[in-house]
Amino acid sequence: MSVAEFLSIDRGRIHALTGPIFAGGADPGDVLQIDVLEVAHKGWGWSSVSSGLGFLKERFAEPYLFHWQLNGEVSPSLAPAVVPLRPFCGVMGVARAEEGEFRTRPPGPFGGNMDVRELCRGATLYLPVLKSRRTFFRGRCACRSR
Repeated sequence: MSVAEFLSIDRGRIHALTGPIFAGGADPGDVLQIDVLEVAHKGWGWSSVSSGLGFLKERFAEPYLFHWQLNGEVSPSLAPAVVPLRPFCGVMGVARAEEGEFRTRPPGPFGGNMDVRELCRGATLYLPVLKSRRTFFRGRCACRSR
């Protein structure tokens, strides 16, 4: 994918999520326990800088796209440096209490786009059930964060 192709992506659809995963028998006031059993990559990834976004937007005026090669638990893409990998889901959440269609940002009591890198294999997340027998979603996985 080129920078031009990346910039043409509909930003309203960029966070791909998996779900719904139904939590049968769960009612408001209950707590949903999510045990992260595994998060695995498929051998590739990408990082980007978009003009006007991010913490360093004044320093990076031009868009940039970097493709990562992922090998098991490391990436050799910045050779001679080797980057250790620790995959996690940046978005984890339950159905909101209100009806509607929502963006993945910002996070809230339902979870959402939290970007908590510690939510990797072996972690447990607890979220409040906000709707009866409603659903859990996850996605926008990453292999490394700051």
